Amino acid sequence: MEATHHCTYLQKPAMFIEIGSSEEQWTNKSYGRMIADTIMRTLSKPIKTYKTVIAIGGGHYPREFNKVLLRTDLTIGHICPKYALESLTEGMLRQAVERNVEKVDTVILDWKGLGEHKDRVTSMIENLGLKSERLQTILKNYIN
Repeated sequence: MEATHHCTYLQKPAMFIEIGSSEEQWTNKSYGRMIADTIMRTLSKPIKTYKTVIAIGGGHYPREFNKVLLRTDLTIGHICPKYALESLTEGMLRQAVERNVEKVDTVILDWKGLGEHKDRVTSMIENLGLKSERLQTILKNYIN
């Protein structure tokens, strides 16, 4: 999983699947076939719905948020990584919430990963009437 960073505007739900990071991988037909087969198998099954949350903090490849997907009954609609927090606005957070198919009422915070932005981010969450939970608390509650 990666932090939200592709495209600026979509009118339909989307998910990006990358084959790799170089032309060698992009042009490998067996990799393309593997991705296409995965997509077809996934779309041929009934789509389960889970409680959807937004995640804030962490890195571009958010290992700790991956644990949420693997160990809980939550799914993540968007992730704003630590390196983008300076640019995050309340309007952007509102869009992240509104542009999910499932209703979002909770933001998961990688508290350590918020750095100096803790107060600003928590204020935005409160202003939008959302709940927040710390990533570490969620993982601890689901694992124990």
